[in-house]
Amino acid sequence: MENNNHNPTENIDSDKSPKKIKTKITITESIANFFHKKSSSFLFFISNHIEIVRKEIEIIKKKSKNLLETNYNLGLKHLEKGNLGDAIFRFKFIKKFWPHHYESHYQLAYCYFLQNRFYRSKKILEDLITIDQNSKDKALQLIAQIEHKQAIINNNDK
Repeated sequence: MENNNHNPTENIDSDKSPKKIKTKITITESIANFFHKKSSSFLFFISNHIEIVRKEIEIIKKKSKNLLETNYNLGLKHLEKGNLGDAIFRFKFIKKFWPHHYESHYQLAYCYFLQNRFYRSKKILEDLITIDQNSKDKALQLIAQIEHKQAIINNNDK
């Protein structure tokens, strides 16, 4: 009777000639070397790009310090040149991200006034008066101009 209870590794172990073992080691070393080279390349790539990203972040930080001033000045330049859409964009941007920069609220209202968008202009000015008492006189003067211009337009329509 044949013995069916044999160790499954017996066959493999008995089948391992020195040549086959050397081939398996060579293949294993090749695979290890392949992964070592690839991981080294990857780590080199990552370390180089981390430095680039770090430098970009520093540039962004420096630029963002002047973002308010830059956008406000651009808004004024656009307003001066009559590019009201661009000026409105700048002042709305400032109003959203720096809501306490009240001069931008006023300039936004002024742009809307120049576009004859009186309701929007007046609404911004009324809101400005409630949040910043220092802007009250200036805002009231522009509201008076709005009402005067509305009266002229309404009289011309009659």
